[in-house]
Amino acid sequence: LGIAAIEALACGVPMIAADNRGTREYMHPGENGIVCNPLSVEEFAEAIERLYESKTLRERMGQYGEEVAKEFGIEATDRVMRRIYEEVSEIQKKQMC
Repeated sequence: LGIAAIEALACGVPMIAADNRGTREYMHPGENGIVCNPLSVEEFAEAIERLYESKTLRERMGQYGEEVAKEFGIEATDRVMRRIYEEVSEIQKKQMC
């Protein structure tokens, strides 16, 4: 999971990312950026050109990226972690009985 990439999304920067396990957590292809085959120089070059040529696309993807980044913010992470700890606590209580 790329924290620097999520920080960039939070700043409204559309991403060009390699398709891999980590980027699948925060990339929504065509919505907050462009996902490329990690072995394809051509796909990365096309993605750069596409974003360079379209201010509208950059702005749209940037705005959506800001929303996606919120899913990884402190408040969202706190909610998820509290739920996990509660579930673990319940499992432990059942095992003790």
